[in-house]
Amino acid sequence: LLAGDAARIGNYTTQSISFPAGSSTSITVPVTISGNTVCERNEDLVFELQNVSGGCNAIPTGIPISVIRLDDDKSGTEIEMTDDFEDGDASGWTDLANWDVINSAGTISGSYDLKHVNGGVAANDAVTFDLCNTELRGAETTWRANIKHGGFNTSSNNWVMWVISANQQQIWDGLNTTSATLDGYAVGVNFNTATDNLRFVRIDNGVYTDLITSTYNWSDINIPLGIEVIRDADGLWEFKYRENGGFVGMTSVGTITDNSYVVAKFMAYAIEVTAGNAGKPRIDDVSVEQYGCFEDWYTTGTGNASAAIWSQNPADVVGSNLTFGRFKNLTVQNGHTLTQDVDVLSHDFTIESGAVVDAAGLTLAINRNLTNDGTYTANGGTVRFDMYNGATIGGSSVTQFQNVEMEGKGTLQLSALSAEMRGVFYPNKGQFDVGGNLVKLLSDGSGTASIAEFKSGTSWTGQLNLQRHIPAGDQIWFNLGNPLTGVTFDDWNDDVTTTGFNGADWPFWGFNNIVSYDETISGDLDQGFIGTADVSDPISHETGYMIYLEGAAQDIEVRGDLQIGDIAQSLSYTTNSALPDDGWNLVVNRYPSEIDWNLLYANSTGVGSTYFVHDGDGFSGTRNYVLYDAA
Repeated sequence: LLAGDAARIGNYTTQSISFPAGSSTSITVPVTISGNTVCERNEDLVFELQNVSGGCNAIPTGIPISVIRLDDDKSGTEIEMTDDFEDGDASGWTDLANWDVINSAGTISGSYDLKHVNGGVAANDAVTFDLCNTELRGAETTWRANIKHGGFNTSSNNWVMWVISANQQQIWDGLNTTSATLDGYAVGVNFNTATDNLRFVRIDNGVYTDLITSTYNWSDINIPLGIEVIRDADGLWEFKYRENGGFVGMTSVGTITDNSYVVAKFMAYAIEVTAGNAGKPRIDDVSVEQYGCFEDWYTTGTGNASAAIWSQNPADVVGSNLTFGRFKNLTVQNGHTLTQDVDVLSHDFTIESGAVVDAAGLTLAINRNLTNDGTYTANGGTVRFDMYNGATIGGSSVTQFQNVEMEGKGTLQLSALSAEMRGVFYPNKGQFDVGGNLVKLLSDGSGTASIAEFKSGTSWTGQLNLQRHIPAGDQIWFNLGNPLTGVTFDDWNDDVTTTGFNGADWPFWGFNNIVSYDETISGDLDQGFIGTADVSDPISHETGYMIYLEGAAQDIEVRGDLQIGDIAQSLSYTTNSALPDDGWNLVVNRYPSEIDWNLLYANSTGVGSTYFVHDGDGFSGTRNYVLYDAA
């Protein structure tokens, strides 16, 4: 056994084996894995066949090394990212315009590394990586990288830093100027000072504060440094380095406790160089991983999340305080009410039948699965899925969310029959799969739920139920639209009174109460309205409608598919008379979301700066509109 803990395999000792002369039979070496309930790190056990002798010049052939990988079922190691650039690209990295992603000359290690491009000009550059809101509390986090600045004399305008945790993607505001809104932690040299010692710093609004300072002077030295930073579950940081790169036999500089920032959104390699040093800095062998022990915790009674109500024994009635984290499975037991007075972080989160969770406006961050068989009361709170490799929303209850944030990697799968939202669904990372079940955006007198921008690489699979609440008022015309595809007038017909077309509630009534608008029809503004023909006709997801509604409050609900991505809205302009009413188009917001009219107008051509919405309040005649002017 060359490497590894012999105690984990029955206190293994070196064994001798004999191959009988002339025999080709395989020889088995028994290795006993000692199971236990202790949380231990995953480990590679390395064996080597040594001291071969006997026979006629006996020699080992092939590779005399064997490896057994022990994955402990009580522990978890989750790799947030790893990149040695040996695939010849920099997938996942952004701001690459000034970085050579396939550098193969004088690499730090292997065939490739990531190197700054020599543009021949002074530069502030940073290449960044999205860490998907990695939560640092409750887990041990390790950052590793080999970095090299190229041997220049570090100064206030020639220095480098590896930002291991940042609140934003933007590192610089300009030459010699760190972003005034940058918060996080970094390892580097100089930091716009006269000090050339390698050090670990905290960044507060672009201002650097030394946390751990080494005695190692990293100026005028053209060698790579292996850097390792470890933060434990409670915020104790340790900073290590190794000359010539690598992560074995590192020098520990020191430790410090700091909990100023507990979410790592981005990582970056940032440089400040003069023209003569552009193209020298490089980075390689970058990794971020988290380690922790999987533990099951149960509420012992009703109380606040920060109170002493947690135990690993579900039968206990007396509990203790708990440091939440991504490796802890939390269960709120039957008959208990958990009130969030702090943000709660977990791996799996379970609400048993008869249990209640009151989010109280705070965040519940789940790394894996939400199972709700009880009651979740959002009260303005947010559920954030920090997926490592997908997550699920399950259970027998209908979970009514306020806000949902989808982060991390993989697919967020709805396995419950139904889920409802009152606030905003934020598809920031990953994919969402309805799974043939029901997702409903609710609408009432206090507001309407919506879906925020689908960020790059995100997706939605499955249909959506969309509500629109119409408050009580006068019996009057309203603007109404449908942003979903695959919807017919029958979907409106079962929620509101309809008249004047085939299949309507009152088909023979001499008044068609759902009309679209045709800009090409000659005449003034009021001449282009076209009545609905049949209840089975599709509701356009490109144009809007005028609908005459009763005075009672009404809730309209449709089910269909989302429109996602950039959309070009076709408009028409037809000159049919001397009247100043040509060119009016009745359109619909194509997304179940608020939109920024200023941006829409700025990205359009041939469109007036003002939009109008029909206003039923104080209505008289046909023209009563409120307006917004982007100009």
